[in-house]
Amino acid sequence: GVSVAGIKRAYDQFLEQNLRNSTSEMNTQGPMVDYANRVVDIMGSDTVGLPPALDKFFGTARQLSVDPASNIMRAQFLRDADGLAARFRELSTQLQGVDTETREAINYRVAEINTLAGQVATVNRQLAGKPLESRQPPDLLDQRDLLLTKLSALVKITVSTAVNGSVGVSIGNSSSGGVLVEKDKAVTLAAEFDDQDLSRVALISDPYGK
Repeated sequence: GVSVAGIKRAYDQFLEQNLRNSTSEMNTQGPMVDYANRVVDIMGSDTVGLPPALDKFFGTARQLSVDPASNIMRAQFLRDADGLAARFRELSTQLQGVDTETREAINYRVAEINTLAGQVATVNRQLAGKPLESRQPPDLLDQRDLLLTKLSALVKITVSTAVNGSVGVSIGNSSSGGVLVEKDKAVTLAAEFDDQDLSRVALISDPYGK
């Protein structure tokens, strides 16, 4: 027969923290590269990009300057000028589409962060029943670590661990600011966009409270 004295959880806090940091750094760069490539493709496209339309416009302008009295050259110049204007309008539509898609992706990511933060707070509430982490159910601690790993894939986080295994979570490199989870409470986040400066996006903590 077999006698089981107990179950011990294999866990290295240092390695877990390094994994979260690496996950955050890798996933932060992904969307930036993807959307930058989208803009490059739009601006450099033969069908939508500016270079072909600009080349045609200035080429026709040079020809017209040689023979400004030519009705044919004037008509061709006006046609290419209209084509260039249409290309600008198409570019604007394409870039507005990227902007809309980016905002939707940010809002979706913020919603995911809020959901995961709420789940971490729930786990903290369950962990509060025991005074020491060594006495906590291993599966509950595994759930806590999985949630933290998922959070780190969405945003850079700093984690502080209490003696009973519950965690405090903050956004960024410091545990003193940008608090996301404290004990059994999760702080809601919202994204605020600046229509005057499309490059600015603010994360608002507790937008409907203080």
